[in-house]
Amino acid sequence: MTELHPLLAAIEASKLICLDAEFADGRYMLELSISDAAGDIIYNKRFKPAKISDWGVIPHGITPAMVADAPLFRDCIEEIQAIIDNAEYISGFALENDFRRLRNEGISIAEDKKVIEVKDWFWTVYGLAHGFDYQKGISNQSVAAELGIAVDEDRLHASDYDIELSLSSLNRLLHHADTGSANSFDGLYEAVMAKFRVDKEEYDRQQSAGYCSILQKDDGYWIKFNKNRPYESRSLIALIEVESRKEAMIYMSKLFLNRIEEGNFFVEKLSNAKLEKFKSYSNTFSPEDREVQSKLLRLAGKFSKK
Repeated sequence: MTELHPLLAAIEASKLICLDAEFADGRYMLELSISDAAGDIIYNKRFKPAKISDWGVIPHGITPAMVADAPLFRDCIEEIQAIIDNAEYISGFALENDFRRLRNEGISIAEDKKVIEVKDWFWTVYGLAHGFDYQKGISNQSVAAELGIAVDEDRLHASDYDIELSLSSLNRLLHHADTGSANSFDGLYEAVMAKFRVDKEEYDRQQSAGYCSILQKDDGYWIKFNKNRPYESRSLIALIEVESRKEAMIYMSKLFLNRIEEGNFFVEKLSNAKLEKFKSYSNTFSPEDREVQSKLLRLAGKFSKK
């Protein structure tokens, strides 16, 4: 890693850690690497999964034979927990998945830990101004390459190399961030997180908005939900604009089908009363409700496929 940004260098190294884990079958801990703020590896170990011995596709390159004599993760919890408890900041890429699996394996991650998701910092500090979509094309590899960090593709998906890339990207991002008013890393953290929350809410608002339409077909009607305004056509008999397509999807499927349906759906009949309810419908975007709506629709989608 290149010379540390002054704000990062000012932190006691063990107080900011960067971690990455690799899993068998996407669930069982195989490898965990942790570095400190200076980029020094302070933990790097592989584990033998307690429940399985064969795990199919292995992008990380770790085979069952390579961990046949490795310790079980549960036998190493205390030493890992001590490192996490000592840290004030935890950084990394796609940390939500790592946190979920670590917790499943018995690790406790306190709610007051200051989490630096490098993907989020990249997007709000650099990517948004350079045309990056939050949901597309942002990976640990692509972020490092965009920031001018040489990427060794042969080492990708090894947890020790992945944290090297993540921490190097974080260090580069500090040079792009507006650090003029921040006299400490903690001040910078609060400023970047505040900007991310504003940027992400506006992004979610834009992604949520769109159109609901009813298109007449020979055997009935399609109720559709599109981000972009559909083309005018003879089959388009009703069109409304909404701030939240997901909320509209829940309302409309309950109105027409008496159940929640994920995505566009078809009905054979359309009464004037329901058509008028469709035309008069409106909603407003709510960041707090968005995740609840997503979960309801995902559950509905899984149920309808059974």
